[in-house]
Amino acid sequence: MLFLTVEALRRANAGDPQGQCLARIMAPLIKFQACRDARQVTGDGLEVRGGGGYIEE
Repeated sequence: MLFLTVEALRRANAGDPQGQCLARIMAPLIKFQACRDARQVTGDGLEVRGGGGYIEE
């Protein structure tokens, strides 16, 4: 998906109207996927480290 978006951006910069349309669609989808995956990875990391609860020094 990322490589498709990069290719669309390259085509859009070259003046291709189809590349411009595809880049307008793919960029928000990449952002959505990154944010969704970040939430999952962060939650898994908290579980591995014992949660985000109370910590005593």
